[in-house]
Amino acid sequence: MLHHGLYEQVINNALTGELAEIPEARKSVAPIDKAEASKVLAQYLADVVQKGLDNVLDNGGDISAQIGLTNQIVDLIQNTTQEADFAALGVDRRAEQLLALLRETDPRLATGKTAADIEHPETSIAQSSLFTGAVHEPQMFISDKEKDYLHFYCAVRSILFKLTKGDAPDISQMNARVRELLEGAIQSDGIEELFETGKHISVDIFSDEYLDKINAIPLPNTKIKVLQRLLSQAIDEYKKVNRIMGMEFSDRLKQVVDEYNNRRRDEAFANEVFDDVAEQLAKLLEELKKEKDSFKGMGIDYEEKAFYDILKAVAKKYEFEYSDEKMIELSKRIKNYCR
Repeated sequence: MLHHGLYEQVINNALTGELAEIPEARKSVAPIDKAEASKVLAQYLADVVQKGLDNVLDNGGDISAQIGLTNQIVDLIQNTTQEADFAALGVDRRAEQLLALLRETDPRLATGKTAADIEHPETSIAQSSLFTGAVHEPQMFISDKEKDYLHFYCAVRSILFKLTKGDAPDISQMNARVRELLEGAIQSDGIEELFETGKHISVDIFSDEYLDKINAIPLPNTKIKVLQRLLSQAIDEYKKVNRIMGMEFSDRLKQVVDEYNNRRRDEAFANEVFDDVAEQLAKLLEELKKEKDSFKGMGIDYEEKAFYDILKAVAKKYEFEYSDEKMIELSKRIKNYCR
């Protein structure tokens, strides 16, 4: 049964049935943001896959059976996308994890130590190991540092309790205020429109004037989100005329965003991560701009450039040589043939 509150839940078949019985005035439903769809659906699938893997164990299977199911999912993705790169993402049957990797010049190697000698945190990061009291797992005691964290969280809880007591603003009012503060931080012509789901901005996002506005955003995390949305929109548009290069830029954007999501957990390097990722995204936007105009120096139009990139990708995939001159000439013939 659904309880009242704020949600960011993907609507599955089970929820569809429950929501059908709830009046429209009591529920708020919106399309999944296209720019965030991969991340949102991946998080949803992670829960589904985990339940499926747990079910394998509950029905007498072992880790080999779990790996078999995992690899079936990877195979399905490979067969659906027709991308051979996914074949390398299958889980090895030995069921192992990489715990550490040393640089070739690591001084510990000179003293006879190996990567296996590296000390790992006393508390395992595996959720199933927390507070089990098992050997080599977290012990049932609280350190001084952990006590400090507890006091801090208790203080935060006390403040939140006071804020939401009596006539204090409720969660929806506080969230609305946060949104107002965010909008105030990013307001400039055209940029605030990026945060309106599904809205396509009409300004020239490749202009120096527009890029200067983005660089002037004082909040690094907001700047990254703006650049990510810009690139996602620009890449989607480019895919309509050149799918090969559009997919390449889409993969590069995903790589940068994944790196950002992984590295930003390290608080010690937070500012360095923000600056580095923002620079990478700005560079990717500039490279996309150059790629869109690259046909001008080749003596062909943008449609013929799309056919040229297809021919180039096929030649690379099947490892045969075909000169640029021949591919340019063939791309022109293909376009004429398709008219």
